[in-house]
Amino acid sequence: MPPLAHFGLILIYAALICFFWNSAVLYPFRLLIVYVHEMCHGIATILTDGKTLSIEVSENESGLHYGQGGNRIFILCAGYLGTSLFGALLIIASQQVAMINTACWMLVAIFLVFLPKSKTLLAALLNIGFCLVLIGAWWFLEGVILPYIVTFFGVMSSITSIDHIYSTAIRHEIRGSDAHQTEKVTGIDSRVVGVLWMVISIGMMTGAVLFGILTN
Repeated sequence: MPPLAHFGLILIYAALICFFWNSAVLYPFRLLIVYVHEMCHGIATILTDGKTLSIEVSENESGLHYGQGGNRIFILCAGYLGTSLFGALLIIASQQVAMINTACWMLVAIFLVFLPKSKTLLAALLNIGFCLVLIGAWWFLEGVILPYIVTFFGVMSSITSIDHIYSTAIRHEIRGSDAHQTEKVTGIDSRVVGVLWMVISIGMMTGAVLFGILTN
């Protein structure tokens, strides 16, 4: 896909996501991003020598990650920043023909690793459903729709992460949120944490878009 066409696709997706944000159309995708958020906590736990016990997602779009050990600050930051990185990497991969198939199967592998940790039925269905969508997009017509699917999930993940950071850490100080827990560990005000996370997340999405324009 030509760089400007891909940039236009990103803008179209972003506009549609914002327009339909509170509609039932995007509800399953919002739930999926919640799962990704909790999975990022799990990945951070494993990377810092901890153990992920379970991942849960509820119908009210909340999620929980239960783990033991690991670096507490890294794990807390990984939820939103990991989701933003997930989105940015998908946007980059969707622009690179050589990367998109590899990215597709890497995602399937990572999700399947966390399938046994998905302790609620909804979490398990989200995991399996996402894997089936990716495999189906890769298989259908030799993957012609795969770049469009991956781009959508990348934009959806990035926008959702930015919105949730704003709503849970900046606009409102929600007790028990990742930013609030980070404040308890570090002593840094949760709104400051939220602003830092938002700046980094916006930077990731912007960088991913610019990468495709400047390197193709």
